[in-house]
Amino acid sequence: MDVVVPVKSFVLAKQRLAPVVSPRRRADLARAMAEHVLTTILQVRQVRRIIIVSDEPAMAGIAMAIGCSLLADSCAGLNAALAHALADMPAESEVGIVHADLPLLSARAFSQFVAEHRDRPGSQITLAVDVAGTGTNALLCSRAGALIPCFGHDSAARHRAMAATAGFDVTTVHSTMLSRDCDTPEDLAFLAGRVDRDTALGATLWAALPRVN
Repeated sequence: MDVVVPVKSFVLAKQRLAPVVSPRRRADLARAMAEHVLTTILQVRQVRRIIIVSDEPAMAGIAMAIGCSLLADSCAGLNAALAHALADMPAESEVGIVHADLPLLSARAFSQFVAEHRDRPGSQITLAVDVAGTGTNALLCSRAGALIPCFGHDSAARHRAMAATAGFDVTTVHSTMLSRDCDTPEDLAFLAGRVDRDTALGATLWAALPRVN
């Protein structure tokens, strides 16, 4: 399986935290979460390759250091950039798309996500939704050539509609390790209490907290 990870420019990321977290802290947090997601997925044996889609200048060095491919994001919008990445894959290949802001993601959780997806026969799309159940934090698809990315507002419903049109069976997964992204001050406070403070990611989460409390 190839996994595509879109990574937003660090200085533009996490704008909903702007009222309480400084620009530097937001950029540090975006980078720490992206590095966590990438290095975690690299540990999963079912994953053959990670393709980073990004216009963040620092991602070239990060991708080289950890052994990922990098596709420069020169498109207008996330879905167009993802479609560009998918177009370079064999149509019948298996693919995943995972957002870069999942601090609780573990290799075991992602491996289980992939295994359960593969256990279902036929053409499949498996969605890992956010806490609200309306967003898509991760997606697995059995045929890359038929996948149309539908990220954005109410993306879970739009992915289900796309899947129905393409003839996919759809499964929705609710998993704490896949559903907990970090967009709001409440998310930040929740996650800081659940990520090991002695890790780089945990230290970065905690460093952002004083402006929240």
